[in-house]
This record gives sequence, C-alpha cells and structure tokens, in this order.
Amino acid sequence: QPPLRSGWRAGCHASRNASARLGERFHEWVMSRFSVSPGFDELDFRPSPDDPALESLKQAFEASPFSGLVPLGIEVPFLLRWDSLVLRGRIDAVFPSDDPAFDALVVDWKIGDGETDPLQLAIYRQAWAKAQDLDPVRVATAFHHVLANRLEPVVAGPELIQAATATFFTA
Repeated sequence: QPPLRSGWRAGCHASRNASARLGERFHEWVMSRFSVSPGFDELDFRPSPDDPALESLKQAFEASPFSGLVPLGIEVPFLLRWDSLVLRGRIDAVFPSDDPAFDALVVDWKIGDGETDPLQLAIYRQAWAKAQDLDPVRVATAFHHVLANRLEPVVAGPELIQAATATFFTA
C-alpha cells in the first residue's frame, strides 16, 4: 500500500530507528498512564525499561495541561473511507475542547524537532468526526510538542486529504 506522501502513512510507526522506538515507548507510557489497554494487534505490549530520554518526555507530559485532563480517547484505531480508498491509522489522543466552538480536540504528540504534516491531523479529524457522528468543523486539531510543552493548533481541512488522494486517481 503506497504512502499518501513520500515517507508518510497515517499513524504508521514502521521505522525502527531510535527516535521511532522512543516514540513508541512514549505512546505506550501514555496509554498506561491513562489506563488504556493495548488493542489485539498489540498483545505483546510490555512496559519498556526507562531511559533518560523517556523520563524527560514523561516529566514534560506531566507538566503539560493534558496531564490533568480526562481523554475521550487514547491511541484510537480507525478506518476511514475516502473516495475509493480506505485510510487506516491510530489517533494519538482526543480530549474535550475547552473552546465552546469545538466538541473535541484531536492531538498528535510530537517528541522531537521533526516536521509536522497537517495532512495527518486532517485524516484524524475526519476519522474522529465520522466515528462520533460530529460535523468535522466541531473537531479542533493540534500537534503537541511534548518536550517544549507547546501546543500548535492546526487548521486541517478535508482539502488536504483531497489533494493527497487525488494523485491516486490521476496516475
């Protein structure tokens, strides 16, 4: 299955480099912190030994506004039909929005300085809205840069998905 953009697939953690492994361990820790059990495709889930980088991420998360919130979902799996494609992934986290213009805030954790791609949040937004029978305009999206404790709100409209998937039908 080809990626939507070169080197990217929604919710994919296929790379086995050190940063990817640290990201996976952080996601596992967030799941355990919020008492979320792994899905059937992750039955081999085991807490990993801690290391200084993971400890730094944990401390930063505990200092973030998300540490005191009750999530609507953590590591939420989805299948989203878009035209003739099926997009599959896992939403990092969804929280109630403190902005009355929105019912939910979809959050993607960023543990490093890598680039962010609004397409990822556009897909997550559509998937959450569809699963919850919400109008997508009622779902806010943001990247949360964990170590910097910085929330980066993102306007992630469906036109991003349309543009990315259009290449599948014009080739």
